[in-house]
Amino acid sequence: MSVPISHKRSRPIGTALRWMVVCAVLVVKQVPIAAQVDDTTGRLWLHLDNYNFFQNNEYKGSRVDGYTLPGFVVNTRLTWNVESRVKIETGVHWLHYWGAPSYPTNGVYAVLPDWSDTTTAMHLSPWVQAQIAFSPRLRVLLGSLDNNQGHQLPLPLYNPELRYAADPEAGVQMIIDHPLLQADVWVDWRKFIFNKSPYQEQFTAGTSAQARWQHGRWLHYIPLHGLAAHHGGEITDMDSAHVQTNYNAAIGLGTTFADGQWEATFEAYAMRSLFDTTAHQPFTLGKGTFLHAKAKYADFELDLSYWDGRQFIPLLGSYHFSNLSSNTSGMTHDNTRVISLWGSYTWRNFRHCTATLTGALYHYLPNTANRIGWDEKINCGHSTSLAFGFFIHLHPSLCLVK
Repeated sequence: MSVPISHKRSRPIGTALRWMVVCAVLVVKQVPIAAQVDDTTGRLWLHLDNYNFFQNNEYKGSRVDGYTLPGFVVNTRLTWNVESRVKIETGVHWLHYWGAPSYPTNGVYAVLPDWSDTTTAMHLSPWVQAQIAFSPRLRVLLGSLDNNQGHQLPLPLYNPELRYAADPEAGVQMIIDHPLLQADVWVDWRKFIFNKSPYQEQFTAGTSAQARWQHGRWLHYIPLHGLAAHHGGEITDMDSAHVQTNYNAAIGLGTTFADGQWEATFEAYAMRSLFDTTAHQPFTLGKGTFLHAKAKYADFELDLSYWDGRQFIPLLGSYHFSNLSSNTSGMTHDNTRVISLWGSYTWRNFRHCTATLTGALYHYLPNTANRIGWDEKINCGHSTSLAFGFFIHLHPSLCLVK
């Protein structure tokens, strides 16, 4: 099964935009435009969002190499409430790794921290966001996007390190917050092309939605997630460039029980990956099952999950859940089974600051693998990878004009 090749770029972005329009019409019809948020017209805010991180990944096995991420992000921006339902933000996003004298200009990668060789002295990105609230339940953004904790995507679809160790997303986004439906639909434009540009345009379109219903202290929901990574463009002179779109998708069932400071969540997902035949990947169609349980008490959080995948390749997810090795050339795994345990504690005793300590364990169950040039299958036994991190997040705000 393969994705038909087209020299038009409208398929993935057109689908995402159609979802935006349909959802917007449904939500706006339910809430009058007159019912809006509090009037804060004319207010000008200065926001400082500083995220300091030290993440150490001691990974083992033939799937993904270990690495350390020491650095910080500073997002400084001015926010002007043009009207009660319209605001604009402008500023600078600065990402810095300690000990790095220079940075690649691209800044787009899927497997951390793999960047291109072209370098600059600093890594700065503009932050400009225009936002309009058509109703209290519907927001549309242009420019820099709200990542919203990884768009609420599950771990095999989104590596949480991308929230702080990658460039901010930018494009168009629609966010719905309704008692029966929560949805985040976005297009993240990775690479823009001009006429006669010698490279392809790149963007990622995504949908993350939950149909929800509340029953006392129980919240039940049906999550639906989709990602499409597009490489193409209508104006290119590259004869060898193929237009391709690759997909990840997931559907599941979830339930959350909340009682005071206690909260427990259980989720089960069926996932699929679909790669274009021109993507030069060993798999076209992959699948996986993801079981996830989470418990929270006050400032403690504990996550336990189990993954069983076959021929699955993540677009933005952690490569612990990939059947394609990222650190061993030409190796693919027949069956990827991973038990992961993640825990955190967050100090919240400060008004404008939080500190978080995290730890993670990934245990690979035995499987067989194939490698180009090897006649026999490779038997891979048990292996365990560890990771820990410490984070300090400062987020002061100052109202300059009331």
